[in-house]
Amino acid sequence: MKQEEKERASMKIGNLSQTVWKRDIKKKIQMRRKEVLFPIMMEEKTSALVCGGKAHSEAFVWADASVSGTTEKLGQYAILRAANDVAAKGAEPIGVSVQILSPAKEKEEKIVHMAAAMEEMCEKLNLQITCIRAEGSPSVFQNIVCVTVAGFLDAAVPAKAARPGREILLCGYAGLEGTLLIAQEAEEELGRRFTPAFLRQTKEKEKWLCTPPVIRGAFAHGAKTARQIGSGGILAALWELGECFNIGMEIEFSDILICQETVEICEYYQLNPYQMTSAGSLLITTDKSTELLAFFKQVGIRARRLGVITDDNVRIVTSGTEKRYLDRPAPDEWLRWQSDRK
Repeated sequence: MKQEEKERASMKIGNLSQTVWKRDIKKKIQMRRKEVLFPIMMEEKTSALVCGGKAHSEAFVWADASVSGTTEKLGQYAILRAANDVAAKGAEPIGVSVQILSPAKEKEEKIVHMAAAMEEMCEKLNLQITCIRAEGSPSVFQNIVCVTVAGFLDAAVPAKAARPGREILLCGYAGLEGTLLIAQEAEEELGRRFTPAFLRQTKEKEKWLCTPPVIRGAFAHGAKTARQIGSGGILAALWELGECFNIGMEIEFSDILICQETVEICEYYQLNPYQMTSAGSLLITTDKSTELLAFFKQVGIRARRLGVITDDNVRIVTSGTEKRYLDRPAPDEWLRWQSDRK
């Protein structure tokens, strides 16, 4: 079978390949409405409609997210993912619509607890749940929470670009979201390998996830662009940043922030933390790294300079004196962990 036919044959764990998306999907989608604000790109996570046409200054912006698993906190992570994507566009998240798909044998009490956890997250982020639906489905084997978070954006302000010479900062930790999800899903199993104190410290790292108020504050202190680190981890996010703005970069691998708990849990399951979902952590481009780093320190969020944007399309990752080129995104390790446990 030819390589092209193999790629068409079946899906792999993680995002659809860039080759298939560009070759078979993008070419079939035509832009026909002037109200659409953002172009269609594989790397674009949000959508926006200009209210009243291009002459109007306000845009309605939204982002979708879904998380699957067994923990009652699934909805919290889904809401955080989508809300941060909206905030990364410079908008304020306002409302969230929720749909829960559950195995037919799931207990209703579990759904009630999931809804309560989502309301807790919305109270923290000042979001309003506008709709919540739950349905038992014979097509799923574990809970799937799908959310849409929406807000408003000033469409009159030109979109900012990641330009050569600007610095790239990491706000938050690589692989932290995936670590927290694993700790929730496999708490009993991990308890046979790690001490209760270790697991407690792991869960407490949740407070280090960035939220929309932090992202909005970053824009006020010199951030030019912000991109949340999603499926595929920080290495995928760096590649997507380059694709989105057609830029190159030089990144120092050793400067990537990572928690010791993430390292140990990933070693236990033989996972690559740099390829694991990291919602709640962001890549930020700026001309004012000193001011931004001071802001993050003030609000209690770890951040570090990773590198700089270059004026070509070459994406280099250095580790001391060793240099290599950034690879295309690999499948997400959190999803692979879930697949291996079926």
